Amino acid sequence: MIPGNRMLMVVLLCQVLLGGASHASLIPETGKKKVAEIQGHAGGRRSGQSHELLRDFEATLLQMFGLRRRPQPSKSAVIPDYMRDLYRLQSGEEEEEQIHSAGLEYPERPASRANTVRSFHHEEHLENIPGTSENSAFRFLFNLSSIPENEVISSAELRLFREQVDQGPDWERGFHRINIYEVMKPPAEVVPGHLITRLLDTRLVHHNVTRWETFDVSPAVLRRTREKQPNYG
Repeated sequence: MIPGNRMLMVVLLCQVLLGGASHASLIPETGKKKVAEIQGHAGGRRSGQSHELLRDFEATLLQMFGLRRRPQPSKSAVIPDYMRDLYRLQSGEEEEEQIHSAGLEYPERPASRANTVRSFHHEEHLENIPGTSENSAFRFLFNLSSIPENEVISSAELRLFREQVDQGPDWERGFHRINIYEVMKPPAEVVPGHLITRLLDTRLVHHNVTRWETFDVSPAVLRRTREKQPNYG
């Protein structure tokens, strides 16, 4: 459960380790070789051979993403700007300096060891918490069940989009702090109304700035996916 307001947009990003690659390369080495072969021999090979290579390449991609068939994207699917910018950076459509100037930031060390980046938008229909007043508290749930068992998560981050507050309290001098906690034990197992939590990440932000904030939640996500520990929030 994360207190917030309707201006919050939440995205959970997981970087997956499937092999050595630079800056989360999205195409495996076998796929790159097949693409190069297709490009190098397209003029001299028959169309049937090219189609066979394309089918093999598609099968490799589907296996990499844990899919059995080509997906049919939903028109309601949410694609974060972060993922679009990251794709442009990897495909060479934009220079790295342009991406960073636009506010795209990602952890260099984990990204250098991963070759897949997945994003998970929170389940909006589960935001409201029964028994709480409107716009006072929200629950953000992320469904990570689509991550294949053979993938190893190297890092995960929570991205929150916040809009500026025009008039902040004077005693805070225009700043406030955002803390991200992991719930270790639910209220039922401790004193009623109290939680046992652990601080995952924190950031001091200026109230008069509209921007994305990024928090490292790798320890919590790794415990849920790798160690199969219960998820209390």
